[in-house]
Amino acid sequence: MSVTRQAPPVEVQGQGGAFWRALGIGLPALAAGSLGAWGLLTLGLDDLWAWVGASKLAALAAAGLSLRRPRRHRLGWDGRQWQVNGHAAQVQLMLDLGPWLLLRVQAGAAAGPRWLPLAASEAGPAWAPLRTALYARDAGRPQPEQMYR
Repeated sequence: MSVTRQAPPVEVQGQGGAFWRALGIGLPALAAGSLGAWGLLTLGLDDLWAWVGASKLAALAAAGLSLRRPRRHRLGWDGRQWQVNGHAAQVQLMLDLGPWLLLRVQAGAAAGPRWLPLAASEAGPAWAPLRTALYARDAGRPQPEQMYR
């Protein structure tokens, strides 16, 4: 007879930390600069002027993106079900970088999936129980080794 245990209840709040914020600003700014350079080079500008124009465009994009406020999320596990901002949800761990997690959240059949970044620095002492809950296996769900028999 096997005994199944549930992960302990846990709740964390976060917005992804500095890593997610840097990605959210840096990647679109880099894309804007690349498109700007391509457009300026297509117009026949000299390489130096295309680089100057592209770098200014990237800086403007970064400045604009840094003004927006990151959304804060509340993720909770009550021992049976995940909740995101007070709504029942399905949560999948998509990327684990140690001090930073990226989760895919489905909060209802009609709503599309959302991405939820979390940082250990924001979660504090709840980080270990959160990781335990994310990695815990459900007793009723088929395990990978059972699915292909």
